[in-house]
Amino acid sequence: DSPDSIPLGTLLNDRYRIIAPLGLGGVGQVFDAIDLRKSKERDFHVTIKVVAVNLRHQPLAYAALEGAVRRSQSLVHPNIVAVYDIDQNEEQVFIVMESLKGRWLSGLVREVRGKGLEYDKAWPIVEGIASGLAYAHTQGIVHCDLSPHAVFVCEDGTPKIMGFGLVHAVPNSNETLEVLDT
Repeated sequence: DSPDSIPLGTLLNDRYRIIAPLGLGGVGQVFDAIDLRKSKERDFHVTIKVVAVNLRHQPLAYAALEGAVRRSQSLVHPNIVAVYDIDQNEEQVFIVMESLKGRWLSGLVREVRGKGLEYDKAWPIVEGIASGLAYAHTQGIVHCDLSPHAVFVCEDGTPKIMGFGLVHAVPNSNETLEVLDT
């Protein structure tokens, strides 16, 4: 069993119930989940990213990932995805983020390639990305890996930047690390 295979219905740390797979992200498998602690009146959905690499015996790698998550948590802006927490469940490390509905900017770009996108739809995306990045820069944080694969466009057209340093904080395999450059 790889660290990212989680059966639907699994309860992580007596709090997060895995509901459905959402796909693969930059650091591992991504799931829709319900936060049972916040689900008093209605289901409170979150996104869970399960890190594909087992970090249990790699304290430097875990510390680097935790640092990236903590920096991301400090970025509170309408154009930056909210990152709630990093946690562990047995062998699995996972990141808890806000739940979003929409599509990746990369998919939208592919769809309109050769045709373009109307100004009134394109400009709010460009402006939102610029606003989110400008805010992060005022906080001393640089994205380092911005691409259409790191921007999610919500159903209402709001772009959300994600992945501030997360991809670079996770090693590519379970091999022991001598140095981790984040």
